[in-house]
Amino acid sequence: NESTNRKIVGMFGGGFKPPTSGHLEVVKRALEENPEIDELIVLVGSGTRDTVTQSDSLAIWNIYKKYLPSKVKIMASPDNKPPIGAIYSYARKNPDEIIYFFVGAREGNEEDFQDIEKRTRSLRKLPYQNVKVKKIITGGAVSGTKARQALLANDKETFLQFLPNIPEVDEIWDMLTSIVKERSN
Repeated sequence: NESTNRKIVGMFGGGFKPPTSGHLEVVKRALEENPEIDELIVLVGSGTRDTVTQSDSLAIWNIYKKYLPSKVKIMASPDNKPPIGAIYSYARKNPDEIIYFFVGAREGNEEDFQDIEKRTRSLRKLPYQNVKVKKIITGGAVSGTKARQALLANDKETFLQFLPNIPEVDEIWDMLTSIVKERSN
């Protein structure tokens, strides 16, 4: 079986403004369901949404990384490319590797499934024989938009509902709100 000696790289890209418990859940499930993965790269998009920056997102992912195996790598999406485009170009440049392109979808969320359809459409047209799209379905309706609304409203209790149950949640809240305060002063 020639596929056994090919490197298998999982990729999960997004804006992650901010990374929520739902995003962390996708990575954990991706690893559980695909133990053959050699490396899983989380690609964080550039840009800012409601004061949450790329560097905030990277910092939060690096906190989550403590709870993930060492094969998980957190990276800024290169050259300010959208993460999905970066995954496509990685696949093109590494034809000898098998790429698992992970897309998260929330159970019963029709929009998420339509979104997957849009994001993976070009895989059928182009020579991406080495890419396999893997859907990870998570329960619950954790939303980055709602998390940002709680952040802007300075509603810590609501905001923390969108984060995983880890000791660093206060550190994450402080990191995101100190920035909000500085910008609004």
